[in-house]
Amino acid sequence: MKSNIIASSILLGACFLSLYRYFRFEEIFFLLLAFRELIASINFLRRKNPIAESKNAFIAYLSSGLPYLYFPPSSLSFELISNVLFISGFFIVTLATIDLGKSIGVKAAKRDRVTTGIYKYINHPMYLGYSIAQFGMVLLNPINIFIYILSLFLFFKRSSEENRILNS
Repeated sequence: MKSNIIASSILLGACFLSLYRYFRFEEIFFLLLAFRELIASINFLRRKNPIAESKNAFIAYLSSGLPYLYFPPSSLSFELISNVLFISGFFIVTLATIDLGKSIGVKAAKRDRVTTGIYKYINHPMYLGYSIAQFGMVLLNPINIFIYILSLFLFFKRSSEENRILNS
């Protein structure tokens, strides 16, 4: 239970960091990320401890923190398209976060497998949603492509680890 309180507190801190980025640069991406972090923080307080957990948390934590490294917009020529990507991606992420409920986690672990809601149609909807939303950051500042490629690689690694643990 103590680890759930720590994780919830970290996510609440990430919520406030996201709000800071939103008010500083007016990037809707971070407003939506703040909303998602708040929901995840609440779910962490409600979750049960996992049966088995991945020993390699580095990839999970690095992947979770990468969005905060995105550079602010250098051009607003793709702002509308970026906002559509942000909203679409975070809609998927928010649905996934709500569907996960008490099964939420940062690192791969053997928790209750969720097969309802959006998880009925997509195995890893959260990673799909983040990939869509984060592509909008690339459109606003092309230098973000390097962070985006690293994010995609880490999402792939995380989903592989989750599949391995859930199927064991």
